[in-house]
Amino acid sequence: MPSLLYSMPLSCFLTTYTPSMLHGNQTYVVDITSDDLLVELQELIGTCFLFCFCSCCFICVFAVLTDKVSLQDTVEAFIGGSVILPCSLSAQDLTLQDINVHWRQNGSKIVYDIVKGEDSVAFQDSEFKNRAESFPEEYLRGNFSIRLNNLQHTDGGTYNCYITHSSELKTIQLTINGADSVGESLLWVYIVVPVLTILFIVGLILFCWGEKKLKLPQSLLFQLMNK
Repeated sequence: MPSLLYSMPLSCFLTTYTPSMLHGNQTYVVDITSDDLLVELQELIGTCFLFCFCSCCFICVFAVLTDKVSLQDTVEAFIGGSVILPCSLSAQDLTLQDINVHWRQNGSKIVYDIVKGEDSVAFQDSEFKNRAESFPEEYLRGNFSIRLNNLQHTDGGTYNCYITHSSELKTIQLTINGADSVGESLLWVYIVVPVLTILFIVGLILFCWGEKKLKLPQSLLFQLMNK
């Protein structure tokens, strides 16, 4: 293939070249072959798809980690229904004097207290009045679960069950499903789909750019030969 002469900076080319000095002016003889461009195009496409793959993996992992934080239990319920929030202790040598359990929502709201084996609702948050109940017959078995009735949308959140006897902290994530939660469940769809679409478009643009780059030297050569 005949060589093409370009009087332009060397940095404009990404392909292999052989420099030559003619009459004191910097002129480079650039040998561009289809094989060289094909190799570069393959590397470009490979890099693009690797980037897209890594981005998709990051999005998926981030979604999973955000949806289920640590090893906490996840419980789902519906507005107007009831739900049992589990909390248990494996110890079998409990006495009523040992039983002190504190239920909290989002770290601050008092949901339910069990003090020395007795229910204590004196400082219970008003949102849970007459809606939270425990199972006293299960205390000596180490079962300190509670039931929430007449669920409301505001009941959703993180619940902590602190057992003072063993200094254990149980965490339960309560999700309330209803008309408002449908949009929340589709939130990841609204985020992931546009991101994947953008990545696909970027990959397509890079692919088309590589195809154009492959054809460009041949078209320039054809024009120069016709002059």
